[in-house]
Amino acid sequence: MNPAPIPSDKLDDKQLLKLLAELKRIRTKVKKIQKDSLESWRPHIHWRGFMPSAQNMGAYIGLRRHDLRSIQALLAAVDYRRSGARKSMCSPIWMPSFRH
Repeated sequence: MNPAPIPSDKLDDKQLLKLLAELKRIRTKVKKIQKDSLESWRPHIHWRGFMPSAQNMGAYIGLRRHDLRSIQALLAAVDYRRSGARKSMCSPIWMPSFRH
């Protein structure tokens, strides 16, 4: 069962710093999985226009390998759009500076 949402007015700096540290840790791992996935897929991608989709898929796979339940209440408190947004927004959220 997921933790109960935390009202946004009840967040303190310590919780936000903990969330930021965890998101940075996850982002680093997601970028590694994305990079590894793209390297293995590259020989099979013949149309350059598919690369943005492949990048997003690699990031999504990396994100899905992490259990976010421990930070879900904090994410909800800072108005993070839940799993429905993860699929289409994976690259913009997690990889804004990642380019090949």
